[in-house]
Amino acid sequence: MLAQEDQDEIINLDEIKSKKSFSKYFVMDIGFIINTNQYQNRVYNNRGLSLYGAGGFEISPYLATGISLGYNTYRDGDFISLHLDVRGDLLPLRATTPFYYGGIGYGILTSNMRTAAPTSRIGLFYTYGIGVKLIRHPKMYAMFSIGQQAQYIEWRIPQFSTLGPILPTFLYESIWYYRLAIKASLYIKLTQ
Repeated sequence: MLAQEDQDEIINLDEIKSKKSFSKYFVMDIGFIINTNQYQNRVYNNRGLSLYGAGGFEISPYLATGISLGYNTYRDGDFISLHLDVRGDLLPLRATTPFYYGGIGYGILTSNMRTAAPTSRIGLFYTYGIGVKLIRHPKMYAMFSIGQQAQYIEWRIPQFSTLGPILPTFLYESIWYYRLAIKASLYIKLTQ
């Protein structure tokens, strides 16, 4: 038979284990993206739409990690991105709290609007930003944020010459699509 002290320690251990369990979360973002495309020597205006879904584990109110799948429209094509999602609250004990988010992964070109061909359909993608989380229900939050998204891709453009051989030469153009992302989101805490 266990002494009362040992029984209290076992109960306290169970309480600690239950407090360390992670909550699952799901986030759905819709955003408007604006800014410029920076080509090697030119800058173009760019507008588009951003749709994202992310799911993972909330380790604490300050840190949650997961995987995000998204769809972005740009001037030169549409991309699907898959990236690591990191987010958290800055002041989690308040009903309305500022939060941060970020992520890094890869974007895959799904439709090409240019006459040039990409050297690879996959390029580096990253995103980060800050926002405000409004608590409306204990397990559901409305969020509004502003941040940046960036997508890299390299294009291969054929260059024909009237004086040279019939075979074309190629110009390679490295492009970062930098965009300001203004998003509205719904954050759902799936388990406690």
